Amino acid sequence: MDIITKTGEIWSENAIGAVISLIKESDDSIEAERKLTHWLTEMNCQLIAM
Repeated sequence: MDIITKTGEIWSENAIGAVISLIKESDDSIEAERKLTHWLTEMNCQLIAM
């Protein structure tokens, strides 16, 4: 499955995983969690079958 954002962008599952991994690599786990929550909220993703 791919992800489509509220702006119509299509992201692969691998791309989403890469972004999450980069955010989690932060030295500050609280900051990483805040960034991840913010990013996922902004993405406002909906799964679409491709």
